[in-house]
Amino acid sequence: MSIMLDGIFSKVAENRAAGRKTIIYVDEFWIMMKHEQSAKYIDDMWRRFRKYGAWVTGITQNLQDLMNREEGRSIVNNATISVMLGQQANEVQLLKEAYKLSSTQCLYIHEAPPGHGLLKFGDAYIPFENEFDKSLSLYRAMTTNQMELREFQKNGT
Repeated sequence: MSIMLDGIFSKVAENRAAGRKTIIYVDEFWIMMKHEQSAKYIDDMWRRFRKYGAWVTGITQNLQDLMNREEGRSIVNNATISVMLGQQANEVQLLKEAYKLSSTQCLYIHEAPPGHGLLKFGDAYIPFENEFDKSLSLYRAMTTNQMELREFQKNGT
């Protein structure tokens, strides 16, 4: 993990020197918080990367695991932009505490259907419904529903 994180930082520094911006997506972000060393490293990177012209996006479905560490809570609490999708009650409670959400705002994320949620942008909270016609090729390109993907492949669409 340390070698991988150091490699990412080196690439960000290289891009900065070349005048290029870097966008980093970390899927299963909670894994980074699993070990003390990687949690501290990623927290430090999260704070410094903006100054290096990099934008880091952490993606997780395991909010509880992310919030178990001080570094994870710090990252969530300091996020300028957060997209909150459907969550179970215990994760909604964590988000309510972290972002000081109202009970009404929590309704937008408590067991929300796919494509529905709450967007945090700075101090603004914006509920959204983002549904696509399933017959569109754009929908087929974006869906992560494995059952639908198999059906699309079976039908040759």
